[in-house]
Amino acid sequence: MITNTRNWRPPTDVYESDECIIIKVEIAGMSQENFDITYFKNILSISGSRTDENSSVKSFHQLEIGYGDFLTSIEISIPVQVDKADAVYQNGFLVIKLPKAQPKSILIQ
Repeated sequence: MITNTRNWRPPTDVYESDECIIIKVEIAGMSQENFDITYFKNILSISGSRTDENSSVKSFHQLEIGYGDFLTSIEISIPVQVDKADAVYQNGFLVIKLPKAQPKSILIQ
């Protein structure tokens, strides 16, 4: 797994079922149009920017929530069908499902 960071990286789980690779990103406070999801050379990249609504606050007593630009990249080591990928953003989680590519038989002539 490859991980790059701009300003921060949201918690990300990657797991596999019989049918697909599932990527689950915990990132509340966004809209689906604020995400950019790309797949290139076996790397799935999820980026965006989350704005801080408290930018006028003078001082913080505790600050753990990341704001600003983020990027998380995951290397996908098995063949997937990117054209059949599905992404859903709901309840603060972005869930991406990448169906596994099915082996193709080659007929011998």
